[in-house]
Amino acid sequence: MLRAQAPYLRVPHADGTLVATRDLPEKDMIPSLLTLSDVMGTGWFAAVAADVKPGKTVAVVGDGAVGLLGVLSARQMGAGRIIAMSRHEKRQKLAREFGASDIVTERGEAGVPGSRS
Repeated sequence: MLRAQAPYLRVPHADGTLVATRDLPEKDMIPSLLTLSDVMGTGWFAAVAADVKPGKTVAVVGDGAVGLLGVLSARQMGAGRIIAMSRHEKRQKLAREFGASDIVTERGEAGVPGSRS
């Protein structure tokens, strides 16, 4: 039995947010598919909302699951330069693997190229 974070679950737009699989996935794949269907869709939507186009420069603020998949989505959409804002070494490595060309660890004015600190 699959469970959610609530006793009941309503998915009013399931036809636009859920994707059917050909066959029932292996049980050990289900957690990964559920995680992917949550954060990948959000990361992709963020890239769409940011109007990512081939060759554009994109900045992704945050290096959690959604931010990292925003980096991956921007790469898939052809962004020319992807700047990931991250303070975590392991997540910086993932961001680079997913397509980030630059990592910015500073925040505030210090995180803006050419700013005075």
